[in-house]
Amino acid sequence: MKSVMLFMALTLVFLCISVHRVRASEQQDSEPNCMINAGPCIKTVDGLTVAFEVTPKPLKAMRSLLFRTTISNQGSPVADASVSIDLSMPGMFMGQNVIGLTRLRDGIYEGKGVIIRCPSGKKIWRASVAIQRAGKESVANYIFEVQ
Repeated sequence: MKSVMLFMALTLVFLCISVHRVRASEQQDSEPNCMINAGPCIKTVDGLTVAFEVTPKPLKAMRSLLFRTTISNQGSPVADASVSIDLSMPGMFMGQNVIGLTRLRDGIYEGKGVIIRCPSGKKIWRASVAIQRAGKESVANYIFEVQ
């Protein structure tokens, strides 16, 4: 009987820790880490430096936007990548919104798209910049607010 009670207590502790980690992860994934209206946001992923920018500013929903990424590898522009941006809203499915980017010049990729307005009034969005190169995919995630 004591071993069953101990097992149940340990299981409950494990579940509480797991739920806390999931909630902490969800909260971290919904907090802006990119002040997109102040300028480009820069991240390093798999050795690539990825600058993400959207214009015109201030960024607003329901208008045509220009999405641009500048990608370099140890300071050299990356010219041989296939790049797309998957726009999503943390914690809420807003349909699929993927923007394919074309190479403007070495290291610079651009594409046009629209960030839709959320009926709930939420304004936090995630842009997952997917870079496919030499059979490998790298993804840089940017969380930002839209007006």
